[in-house]
Formats: sequence, C-alpha cells, structure tokens
Amino acid sequence: MMDRAKKALHTIRKRQCGYAMTEVIIGISITALILPVLGLAFQFMTEVPPEQAATLTVGNDVNYAAELISADANRAESFDPVEEGEQGYGESYGTFSWTDDEGKYHEVRYYYDNHELYREETVDAIVESVTLVATSIAEY
Repeated sequence: MMDRAKKALHTIRKRQCGYAMTEVIIGISITALILPVLGLAFQFMTEVPPEQAATLTVGNDVNYAAELISADANRAESFDPVEEGEQGYGESYGTFSWTDDEGKYHEVRYYYDNHELYREETVDAIVESVTLVATSIAEY
C-alpha cells in the first residue's frame, strides 16, 4: 500500500512542474500595475524643483569661488584691496600678487561684472587667463 501512495504522489508531482499559463498572466499583470507606480515615485524622488536647482548652482559657484580665492591667498605675498572711492571700486575686489620659483610675477584680480564673478590672472604683466567663477550670485 505504501508503494502505491508513493507512486501516486510522485505522479502528481511530475504533472505539476512549472507554472500554469494563468499564473504567468496574473504575474505579468501585477508587474504591469506596479512598475509605473514605482517609476513615478523614482521620478519624483530624483527631480529637483527649479528653485532648489538654482540655489544648488549658486552654492556650488560660491564653493568654487572660495576654493580659488583660498588657493590664491595661500600663494600670495600680498593683497591690494580696492578701496572705496578708488577707480574700479564696486567692480574689482582686489589683487593677489606673488613671485613664483622661476621669478615670474603673478597677479590675480577678482572682479564683478554683470552679475558674474571673474578671476583674471596676469604673469609678468601679460593676461594669461580670465575665468568665470560664479554667475547670478547677487540674486541670492
């Protein structure tokens, strides 16, 4: 009697391998309902509102400006600020200057023009580069 029961159980298990077509269709249907919801949730989590994006941009610009000014200040032997009443006051903040190991004289001037902060570097009185450091920082 035990042999017959074992054979019957074995036969039933053999017939039930795999999934029925209805089970596959139900699984696909549930997945089709869940995926769009998860996609929308992911989109809302990764999207930055325009106002926050502008604030992040300004914060990044300010950090970049601070890094450049700090590096120039560390190299500089002197700093000449533009005083109130002098020509260029309000547009230029001042000039860092130093002489490098090769004897070249460097000047780096930071100035503000049309809501943008620029860094101008001259070497031996020749303008080597002008770099846009930050934009639209006056609005914040």
